[in-house]
Amino acid sequence: KDEDSITQYSLKLHHFDAIGPLETTKLLLKIAGGTYTESTYKATVQNGRPSCPELDAAAEKGYLAASFGNLPMLEVHRSTLAKDHTKDFNAVYKVGGVRPIERYVARLHGLMGDDDAEGAQIEGICDFIKEIKDTFAKIKAIQVDRKREESIKKWFATDLKPWLLKLEASLKAMEISTSRTGYAVGTRISL
Repeated sequence: KDEDSITQYSLKLHHFDAIGPLETTKLLLKIAGGTYTESTYKATVQNGRPSCPELDAAAEKGYLAASFGNLPMLEVHRSTLAKDHTKDFNAVYKVGGVRPIERYVARLHGLMGDDDAEGAQIEGICDFIKEIKDTFAKIKAIQVDRKREESIKKWFATDLKPWLLKLEASLKAMEISTSRTGYAVGTRISL
């Protein structure tokens, strides 16, 4: 970090007009006191598939190329001004994908631990939780209602417990004591 300059960030979240994957990012921004604007896309379902002409047009123009033609996307406007006002640097860059956006925002606002080791522990925990969510998502995607209901009941009755035991064992193995600090990693709130 250059002590002879001041850097400011302006964040814009592009996402579908629904509660969903960016809620963690929005929560991080709220906790950190960060500000952002939003651009939302309304999708409809046609023939069992989502449809969003506005998104298709943006992708066709290359606007969403940095996010692989998909949402969500974070647009970052960074302005750096030298304290002596001799240099002014402006950049716009885009980040695609739920997890990279979460991690970028967490790092930007100091919510990824106090050092690289804590950051790696946080990322490991986040990745494992994503595995749990992905496993449950497969159960929710079962097409036959009765089988889906039975599978969901089984998930909460028996299948989820081994995942949670692994998570608990991992936290202990990393020598992280939630009773010591009240936080899963380090001494303050993080992703």
